[in-house]
Amino acid sequence: MAQTRKFFRTYQGLIISGVMVVGVVIGVFLGLIPTVQKIITLRSESSVLVGEDELLRAKAATLDDSDEATFKQYLAELAVAVPADKSLTSVFSTIDGLGVLTGVSLSNFTLTKPGALATQSAIRLSNEEKQVGSSLLPFSLTVEGSYAQIHNFLATVNRVRRFFRVRYFDIAFSADETVSAKLGMDAFYALLPTALGSAEQAIEALSPDDQDIIRKVAELPILSEMVSTQSAGQAPLSPTTTSRDDPFAP
Repeated sequence: MAQTRKFFRTYQGLIISGVMVVGVVIGVFLGLIPTVQKIITLRSESSVLVGEDELLRAKAATLDDSDEATFKQYLAELAVAVPADKSLTSVFSTIDGLGVLTGVSLSNFTLTKPGALATQSAIRLSNEEKQVGSSLLPFSLTVEGSYAQIHNFLATVNRVRRFFRVRYFDIAFSADETVSAKLGMDAFYALLPTALGSAEQAIEALSPDDQDIIRKVAELPILSEMVSTQSAGQAPLSPTTTSRDDPFAP
Protein backbone atom coordinates (compact mmCIF):
# COMPACT_ATOMS: atom_id res chain seq x y z
CA MET A 1 0.00 0.00 0.00
CA ALA A 2 2.86 2.30 0.92
CA GLN A 3 4.49 1.59 -2.42
CA THR A 4 1.26 2.50 -4.22
CA ARG A 5 1.04 5.84 -2.39
CA LYS A 6 4.68 6.45 -3.14
CA PHE A 7 4.08 5.68 -6.83
CA PHE A 8 1.16 8.14 -7.05
CA ARG A 9 3.17 10.84 -5.25
CA THR A 10 6.10 10.30 -7.60
CA TYR A 11 4.10 10.29 -10.84
CA GLN A 12 1.22 12.52 -9.76
CA GLY A 13 1.85 15.14 -12.43
CA LEU A 14 2.22 12.55 -15.17
CA ILE A 15 -0.96 10.78 -14.11
CA ILE A 16 -2.93 14.04 -14.11
CA SER A 17 -1.57 14.90 -17.55
CA GLY A 18 -2.50 11.44 -18.84
CA VAL A 19 -6.02 11.74 -17.47
CA MET A 20 -6.36 15.13 -19.16
CA VAL A 21 -5.13 13.70 -22.47
CA VAL A 22 -7.59 10.82 -22.21
CA GLY A 23 -10.37 13.32 -21.44
CA VAL A 24 -9.45 15.39 -24.46
CA VAL A 25 -9.41 12.31 -26.69
CA ILE A 26 -12.81 11.24 -25.38
CA GLY A 27 -14.10 14.78 -25.95
CA VAL A 28 -12.87 14.64 -29.53
CA PHE A 29 -14.69 11.39 -30.18
CA LEU A 30 -17.87 12.52 -28.41
CA GLY A 31 -18.04 16.06 -29.74
CA LEU A 32 -15.73 16.87 -32.61
CA ILE A 33 -16.30 13.81 -34.81
CA PRO A 34 -20.14 14.13 -34.83
CA THR A 35 -19.71 17.83 -35.61
CA VAL A 36 -17.46 16.99 -38.55
CA GLN A 37 -20.01 14.44 -39.76
CA LYS A 38 -22.75 17.08 -39.58
CA ILE A 39 -20.59 19.49 -41.55
CA ILE A 40 -19.95 16.85 -44.23
CA THR A 41 -23.69 16.08 -44.41
CA LEU A 42 -24.54 19.77 -44.73
CA ARG A 43 -21.99 20.19 -47.51
CA SER A 44 -23.47 17.21 -49.36
CA GLU A 45 -27.01 18.53 -48.98
CA SER A 46 -25.83 21.95 -50.07
CA SER A 47 -24.31 20.45 -53.23
CA VAL A 48 -27.59 18.65 -53.98
CA LEU A 49 -29.59 21.84 -53.45
CA VAL A 50 -27.23 23.79 -55.68
CA GLY A 51 -27.66 21.17 -58.41
CA GLU A 52 -31.45 21.23 -58.04
CA ASP A 53 -31.42 25.02 -58.15
CA GLU A 54 -29.44 24.94 -61.40
CA LEU A 55 -31.89 22.43 -62.90
CA LEU A 56 -34.86 24.54 -61.84
CA ARG A 57 -33.25 27.62 -63.34
CA ALA A 58 -32.67 25.68 -66.58
CA LYS A 59 -36.31 24.52 -66.55
CA ALA A 60 -37.50 28.07 -65.99
CA ALA A 61 -35.33 29.33 -68.84
CA THR A 62 -36.68 26.62 -71.17
CA LEU A 63 -40.27 27.43 -70.23
CA ASP A 64 -39.65 31.17 -70.61
CA ASP A 65 -38.39 30.54 -74.15
CA SER A 66 -41.47 28.44 -74.99
CA ASP A 67 -44.81 29.62 -76.31
CA GLU A 68 -47.69 28.16 -74.31
CA ALA A 69 -50.18 28.66 -77.14
CA THR A 70 -47.92 26.76 -79.53
CA PHE A 71 -47.57 23.86 -77.11
CA LYS A 72 -51.34 23.72 -76.65
CA GLN A 73 -51.74 23.57 -80.41
CA TYR A 74 -49.12 20.81 -80.67
CA LEU A 75 -50.89 18.82 -77.96
CA ALA A 76 -54.26 19.26 -79.66
CA GLU A 77 -52.83 18.10 -83.00
CA LEU A 78 -51.18 15.03 -81.48
CA ALA A 79 -54.17 14.15 -79.29
CA VAL A 80 -56.28 13.67 -82.42
CA ALA A 81 -53.81 11.06 -83.67
CA VAL A 82 -53.25 9.40 -80.27
CA PRO A 83 -56.06 10.41 -77.89
CA ALA A 84 -55.87 10.30 -74.13
CA ASP A 85 -58.48 7.55 -73.91
CA LYS A 86 -59.87 4.72 -76.03
CA SER A 87 -62.21 7.15 -77.83
CA LEU A 88 -64.30 4.51 -79.59
CA THR A 89 -66.23 7.27 -81.34
CA SER A 90 -63.12 8.45 -83.16
CA VAL A 91 -62.24 4.85 -84.04
CA PHE A 92 -65.67 4.29 -85.60
CA SER A 93 -65.76 7.62 -87.41
CA THR A 94 -62.22 7.30 -88.77
CA ILE A 95 -62.89 3.79 -90.07
CA ASP A 96 -66.10 5.11 -91.62
CA GLY A 97 -64.09 7.91 -93.21
CA LEU A 98 -61.65 5.38 -94.65
CA GLY A 99 -64.61 3.50 -96.10
CA VAL A 100 -65.96 6.66 -97.71
CA LEU A 101 -62.53 7.69 -99.01
CA THR A 102 -61.63 4.32 -100.54
CA GLY A 103 -65.12 3.13 -101.51
CA VAL A 104 -64.99 -0.17 -99.62
CA SER A 105 -67.77 -1.87 -97.68
CA LEU A 106 -67.25 -2.28 -93.93
CA SER A 107 -68.82 -4.89 -91.67
CA ASN A 108 -68.29 -7.15 -88.65
CA PHE A 109 -66.50 -4.62 -86.45
CA THR A 110 -65.42 -6.41 -83.26
CA LEU A 111 -63.32 -5.42 -80.26
CA THR A 112 -60.97 -8.37 -79.84
CA LYS A 113 -59.44 -7.63 -76.43
CA PRO A 114 -61.31 -8.88 -73.34
CA GLY A 115 -62.23 -5.97 -71.11
CA ALA A 116 -61.63 -3.42 -73.87
CA LEU A 117 -64.42 -1.26 -72.47
CA ALA A 118 -63.11 -1.36 -68.90
CA THR A 119 -61.87 1.80 -67.28
CA GLN A 120 -58.20 2.50 -67.77
CA SER A 121 -57.52 2.25 -64.02
CA ALA A 122 -58.44 -1.44 -64.21
CA ILE A 123 -56.00 -2.20 -67.04
CA ARG A 124 -52.28 -2.80 -66.83
CA LEU A 125 -49.99 -2.23 -69.77
CA SER A 126 -48.85 -5.39 -71.49
CA ASN A 127 -45.20 -5.95 -72.37
CA GLU A 128 -45.95 -5.08 -75.98
CA GLU A 129 -47.63 -1.83 -74.97
CA LYS A 130 -44.66 -0.95 -72.77
CA GLN A 131 -42.34 -1.51 -75.73
CA VAL A 132 -44.54 0.53 -78.06
CA GLY A 133 -44.96 3.27 -75.46
CA SER A 134 -48.72 3.46 -75.96
CA SER A 135 -51.86 1.57 -75.01
CA LEU A 136 -53.48 -0.53 -77.74
CA LEU A 137 -57.14 -1.08 -78.55
CA PRO A 138 -57.30 -4.17 -80.80
CA PHE A 139 -60.26 -4.73 -83.09
CA SER A 140 -61.16 -6.60 -86.26
CA LEU A 141 -63.40 -5.82 -89.22
CA THR A 142 -64.27 -7.09 -92.67
CA VAL A 143 -63.56 -4.94 -95.72
CA GLU A 144 -65.05 -5.70 -99.14
CA GLY A 145 -64.41 -4.09 -102.51
CA SER A 146 -62.29 -4.38 -105.60
CA TYR A 147 -58.61 -5.27 -105.35
CA ALA A 148 -57.66 -1.63 -106.00
CA GLN A 149 -60.04 -0.44 -103.29
CA ILE A 150 -58.67 -2.91 -100.74
CA HIS A 151 -55.12 -1.93 -101.68
CA ASN A 152 -56.00 1.75 -101.30
CA PHE A 153 -57.59 1.07 -97.90
CA LEU A 154 -54.47 -0.70 -96.64
CA ALA A 155 -52.22 2.03 -98.04
CA THR A 156 -54.27 4.80 -96.41
CA VAL A 157 -55.04 3.28 -93.01
CA ASN A 158 -51.73 4.39 -91.46
CA ARG A 159 -51.73 7.83 -93.07
CA VAL A 160 -54.62 9.38 -91.20
CA ARG A 161 -55.37 10.76 -87.77
CA ARG A 162 -56.31 8.66 -85.72
CA PHE A 163 -53.29 6.31 -85.71
CA PHE A 164 -53.90 2.65 -86.58
CA ARG A 165 -51.75 -0.30 -87.47
CA VAL A 166 -52.70 -3.50 -89.28
CA ARG A 167 -51.76 -6.53 -87.23
CA TYR A 168 -52.90 -9.17 -89.73
CA PHE A 169 -55.22 -9.61 -92.70
CA ASP A 170 -56.80 -12.52 -94.58
CA ILE A 171 -57.91 -11.89 -98.16
CA ALA A 172 -60.44 -13.96 -100.11
CA PHE A 173 -61.18 -13.49 -103.83
CA SER A 174 -64.64 -14.04 -105.32
CA ALA A 175 -65.63 -15.01 -108.86
CA ASP A 176 -67.12 -11.54 -109.48
CA GLU A 177 -63.73 -9.91 -108.75
CA THR A 178 -64.90 -8.74 -105.35
CA VAL A 179 -62.23 -9.02 -102.66
CA SER A 180 -63.06 -9.64 -99.00
CA ALA A 181 -60.41 -8.97 -96.36
CA LYS A 182 -60.60 -9.78 -92.65
CA LEU A 183 -58.35 -7.27 -90.87
CA GLY A 184 -56.97 -7.32 -87.35
CA MET A 185 -55.98 -3.80 -86.33
CA ASP A 186 -54.82 -1.77 -83.33
CA ALA A 187 -55.81 1.77 -82.39
CA PHE A 188 -53.29 3.72 -80.30
CA TYR A 189 -54.11 5.83 -77.26
CA ALA A 190 -52.05 7.19 -74.37
CA LEU A 191 -53.08 8.70 -71.06
CA LEU A 192 -51.79 12.17 -70.32
CA PRO A 193 -49.39 12.30 -67.35
CA THR A 194 -51.02 13.32 -64.08
CA ALA A 195 -47.85 14.01 -62.05
CA LEU A 196 -44.94 16.36 -62.57
CA GLY A 197 -41.45 15.01 -62.87
CA SER A 198 -38.95 15.28 -60.05
CA ALA A 199 -36.70 18.28 -59.62
CA GLU A 200 -33.79 16.23 -60.95
CA GLN A 201 -35.61 15.52 -64.22
CA ALA A 202 -34.58 18.02 -66.85
CA ILE A 203 -36.92 19.51 -69.46
CA GLU A 204 -35.67 19.24 -73.02
CA ALA A 205 -36.82 21.77 -75.57
CA LEU A 206 -38.38 20.44 -78.76
CA SER A 207 -35.74 19.82 -81.38
CA PRO A 208 -36.25 20.74 -85.06
CA ASP A 209 -36.80 17.03 -85.75
CA ASP A 210 -39.53 16.91 -83.09
CA GLN A 211 -41.24 19.94 -84.59
CA ASP A 212 -40.98 18.42 -88.06
CA ILE A 213 -42.68 15.23 -86.85
CA ILE A 214 -45.49 17.27 -85.26
CA ARG A 215 -45.90 19.22 -88.50
CA LYS A 216 -46.17 16.00 -90.51
CA VAL A 217 -48.75 14.60 -88.08
CA ALA A 218 -50.76 17.83 -88.30
CA GLU A 219 -50.85 17.50 -92.10
CA LEU A 220 -52.50 14.08 -91.95
CA PRO A 221 -56.23 14.17 -92.76
CA ILE A 222 -58.85 13.77 -90.03
CA LEU A 223 -61.29 11.39 -91.68
CA SER A 224 -63.70 11.51 -88.75
CA GLU A 225 -64.54 15.04 -89.90
CA MET A 226 -65.42 13.65 -93.32
CA VAL A 227 -68.17 11.57 -91.75
CA SER A 228 -69.49 14.42 -89.60
CA THR A 229 -69.70 16.76 -92.62
CA GLN A 230 -71.51 14.38 -94.96
CA SER A 231 -74.64 15.71 -96.58
CA ALA A 232 -77.89 15.20 -94.72
CA GLY A 233 -79.25 13.00 -97.50
CA GLN A 234 -76.49 10.40 -97.10
CA ALA A 235 -76.35 8.39 -93.89
CA PRO A 236 -72.88 8.05 -92.41
CA LEU A 237 -71.25 4.68 -92.35
CA SER A 238 -71.00 2.60 -89.23
CA PRO A 239 -68.61 -0.32 -88.73
CA THR A 240 -71.41 -2.76 -89.53
CA THR A 241 -72.95 -1.00 -92.55
CA THR A 242 -72.17 -1.15 -96.26
CA SER A 243 -70.99 1.75 -98.36
CA ARG A 244 -73.51 2.63 -101.06
CA ASP A 245 -70.75 4.27 -103.07
CA ASP A 246 -69.15 0.89 -103.71
CA PRO A 247 -70.25 -0.46 -107.11
CA PHE A 248 -69.37 -3.96 -105.97
CA ALA A 249 -71.54 -3.77 -102.85
CA PRO A 250 -74.63 -6.02 -102.88
